[in-house]
Parts: sequence; structure tokens; C-alpha cells
Amino acid sequence: MTFLLDLAAMILAMPRVVWPAVGVWYLGGGSTTTGWLNAAFAIGSVLASLLSGGFAHVHKQGRAVVLAVWSFSASTLLFGVVLVLTGRDRPDHVLVWALVLAGVALALAGASDGVSAIFRQTILQTATPDDMRGRLQGVFIVVVAGGPRLGDVVVGAGATGLGEAWAVVVGSIACAVVVALLVRWSPRFLAYDARHPEA
Repeated sequence: MTFLLDLAAMILAMPRVVWPAVGVWYLGGGSTTTGWLNAAFAIGSVLASLLSGGFAHVHKQGRAVVLAVWSFSASTLLFGVVLVLTGRDRPDHVLVWALVLAGVALALAGASDGVSAIFRQTILQTATPDDMRGRLQGVFIVVVAGGPRLGDVVVGAGATGLGEAWAVVVGSIACAVVVALLVRWSPRFLAYDARHPEA
């Protein structure tokens, strides 16, 4: 489930592939704007890690992962809505208000992804039997490295058909729906408690 939830987020809702187009067609500023969007996501991830000390008291870690992935999809949805409202008008200057809103949305997405990663890694290390831990850590690396690249293909293809803004909106909604279906399929994960870890 930790793998499936992360793949749902990265394949369906990770908007990284559209950032260069967003810098040209939506927000203005070109490569500089693309850099700010990348930085906003990273800043959110770093802040989540720096402020993660209180997570040691969270025992319902399955629920924490699900909420973090839903938060990720909501944040990327906000990013997509900003793009829809801005329109694909190729501005000749930076739309500061839109860049700020987009940056906040991506910082929230980065923070949500960071929180998800913390709890997913904790569950993997705690609940996995010793003889399986190395293999599952290998799968974890494949998921973390490969998921966003598959997302580039999926969201990029969606942008070709729907436009960048609507591809992000549709992907974010699809992510939230898939997470709900996964939770319904495996309610045991939602009930996972770090005080009583089970494989």
C-alpha cells in the first residue's frame, strides 16, 4: 500500500513536467519562473523534514500516509486551478500574484510529499520482516525513482490533449479518487498503528 499510494501521487498528480510550459504560457518569466516553481516544491519538502520532530508521537501512520497523499493531490489541484484562472495567454511579464499562489500550492505539495515519505519509510522499516527488508528497500527505491518519471509521461500526455492547466487538475482529482479506492480495497492499512506493526 505504501508503494501504491506513492505511485498514485507521482504518476497521476506530479505536475513537474509542465513547469517549463507554465513559465512561458501561464505565469511569464520563462526559465526563472520554472526555477522558482522547482524551488517552491523543494522548500516545502525541506520544511516538512525540519519540522517533523512531532511526528514521533503519531501512531496511526497508515492514516497519516493517506492524509498526506490526499493533501498532495489537493495542493496540486490548487496549482492547477491557479493555472486555469490565469489562462494560457503567454504574458510578456511575470504575473506575480499567480506565481505567489502557484508557489504556495507547490510548497504545500512538497511538504505533503515529504510527510508521506517520512511515514512510508517508517512503516517499511518497522513492519517489514528482517529477511524481506533489503528487497523491499530496493523496491522502494525503484518506486521513488520511477514513479515521478512515469508521471512525467502521463501528465505530459495529458497536457498535450487537455492543456497544461487541465492536465494538472484532472490528474489531481484522479489521484484523490485512486487513493480513496485503495483505502476502500485495503482498510487494514488505514488502521495501521505503529505501536502494533504488522507486515
